[in-house]
Amino acid sequence: MESSQFFWRRFRVSLNLLVIIVPAYLANVFLLAFTFDPLLPPGFVWPWLGASTVTASAWLGTAWLLRRPASAPHSVVSVAMTAFALALSLLFSWFLKEAYPVSGVPGQQVLFGFSIALLCMGAVTLSSLPWAALAWIVGLYAGLAGSIVARDPGATPFHLVMFFSLVLVMGLFIITYGRLFRARFQAEVQAARQSEMVGLLLHDFESGAQDWIWETDAQGRLKTASQRLSELLGRPPEEIVGLSLAEVMVGDGSRQTIEDEEDLAALAAAFAGTNPFQDLEVPVQSPAQYRRWRLSGKPLYDEAGNLGGWRGVGSDITEVQRLNNLNARLALLDNLTGLANRNRLQAVLHDHLSPRNDRPCGLILIDLQGFRMVNEGLGHEVGDNLLRSVAQQLRTRVPTSALLARLGGDEFALVAPGAGEEALEGLVSALHSVCEDPLLIDGHRLEITFHMGVAAAPRDATTATELLKCAELALHEAKVQRQGLAIAYQPLFGDRARDRLRLQGELKIALLESQFELHYQPQIRLTDAEVVGCEALIRWRHPDRGLVPPVEFIPALEETGLIVPLGMWILEAACREALTWAADTQVAVNVSAVQFASRTFFESVKGVLAATGFPASRLELEITESVMAQDPKAVVQLLKDLRGLGLSVALDDFGTGYSSLSYVRQLPLDKLKVDQSFVRVLGQDANAAAIVQTVLDLSRILGLKTTAEGVETEDQRDLLLSMGCDSIQGYLYSKPLTPEALKEFISRRSR
Repeated sequence: MESSQFFWRRFRVSLNLLVIIVPAYLANVFLLAFTFDPLLPPGFVWPWLGASTVTASAWLGTAWLLRRPASAPHSVVSVAMTAFALALSLLFSWFLKEAYPVSGVPGQQVLFGFSIALLCMGAVTLSSLPWAALAWIVGLYAGLAGSIVARDPGATPFHLVMFFSLVLVMGLFIITYGRLFRARFQAEVQAARQSEMVGLLLHDFESGAQDWIWETDAQGRLKTASQRLSELLGRPPEEIVGLSLAEVMVGDGSRQTIEDEEDLAALAAAFAGTNPFQDLEVPVQSPAQYRRWRLSGKPLYDEAGNLGGWRGVGSDITEVQRLNNLNARLALLDNLTGLANRNRLQAVLHDHLSPRNDRPCGLILIDLQGFRMVNEGLGHEVGDNLLRSVAQQLRTRVPTSALLARLGGDEFALVAPGAGEEALEGLVSALHSVCEDPLLIDGHRLEITFHMGVAAAPRDATTATELLKCAELALHEAKVQRQGLAIAYQPLFGDRARDRLRLQGELKIALLESQFELHYQPQIRLTDAEVVGCEALIRWRHPDRGLVPPVEFIPALEETGLIVPLGMWILEAACREALTWAADTQVAVNVSAVQFASRTFFESVKGVLAATGFPASRLELEITESVMAQDPKAVVQLLKDLRGLGLSVALDDFGTGYSSLSYVRQLPLDKLKVDQSFVRVLGQDANAAAIVQTVLDLSRILGLKTTAEGVETEDQRDLLLSMGCDSIQGYLYSKPLTPEALKEFISRRSR
């Protein structure tokens, strides 16, 4: 038996057409009646016209009244629609029986054509209700056939045969359409079930995340309560289900503020409407404590189009807000010593070194020597007390016009507005006096020594950033030379910066002289151990230092922007090399966040594919979550455009970022790469195994492929195979290989 849901879907389709077709039918019926009235027996037209009008109107009205599933059983509705279709077709057949025999050839052609039009119109209108459609065409055929035979009982007119053929065609159309309608309905049901499965998986996953899924009925009562929600409210799930969100959040209302009332009013207004809402922050008064939630939701509608409830995602942002408030307090002060912190220091430097302020400004960075030994030998509590004591001693040595700050760890700083060289020398001496006598800290007599780096504006720098950099270079020089030394900045202290510049220059030469080369690490399909792809990995063959690993030069490439042209070279070289492989082998190319942010990236990829003739379907671009540091909407659109070329996109190092699940939900992806940090401890760490299994299950539900990185043992391989991982790469099968070694590797495996 067909499901009730399937029937009502078909019925609504027919109803949408009936409201158009029935008025059109009546208009044409009136036209026919007036046209053929002189030829018909007296007293026939008006009773027939009244019966047709009443029947057609009753059909449409009944269908409209029965449009809601709760109005009547679907079997009753089906019988009613079939009966009305048959009745109206027989009424028209009655008209044909009277009019066809007394009409001339033109009139018969009009009646024949109108009958065909009615046949097709009714078949299409009622095609989603097969029995009603069949009743319609059978009734019309019976009327027309009877009329033709009544005019000439001994003949088999051409019109009768042609009309019968059309009836057969319409019958086949109704049957075929019914099957297609059912197939489409089943596909929609299956899609809904798959969507529900994804929702269930995300619901299970939320137990380890900050987000959870909520759903209410039409009255606003919660239909489900996740474990996460239960924990936050301190109540078992069975007590939460059936409560409204307002009841859950308000509690006894004893701790509500004006701001809380405004937030709850905004939520109530959202529920009173029918539009989705996002990121509404509301108060929650749980029995344990006051909390803050962030809610997003969208309305749900039943089959009749009525509001059936709401579904959305909730986040507990209590801790986030607490941290934000704490960060705001710590934005200007060091929590341990009460001194200004780096943020405050930089703000003061920017103010004193602004173009409108032409007074000199000195900066002294102070490093407490031996602090690490105190921390490790006597404990962190003694170390913290030492820092507090040093901060107090420093306060007594500096003028009120100066700013004393702790930059972190054992490093302090002093900003001296208006101080010239002599004043800075005096301040250095005053600061050194702190080291003259030991400090008594928790019963320990501690000898302390300072290293100091001194820089002055505008002599050494004209901006806050430059001045800090100069003071840091001077401090580093003081540490290198000898204990207890204060060093003023000199230009030669920029050697480290020049070393960095030298590296950047060498990288530019390396790019021009083709010193870079690609190695390839095979990716092995677990089910049959076949090579399905290779990841392209960059190497630098330095003329003096030999093969330089990427970790030593990739940051410099990103800092200078050279990663953009080098990245395009990598992409083109990898595509050309992959053309020599088997036609079904993919090549994976890593894309830097800097490279991805380039405005020309999409066109460059498109150009490489065109220039090399490499099939886009064999190219996989690997990105990391760092790309989301850019504009998320722009990132999603760029990924969609790239996938539109036919290539695939993999999210590398999955599970190591800040919000991996969120990115999987946002980004248009084809593959997840399980990070090697989880793979290496498979079989040893149950939590890692659970994470990997969750990632693989999530990928399977979302239709994403998976590759595990860093597989080094057979046990790891076998475990990943049992978990459902698609492919792996790692030293178990091969290290990264040169193109020649890769061909030999593939050749050996194919023997």
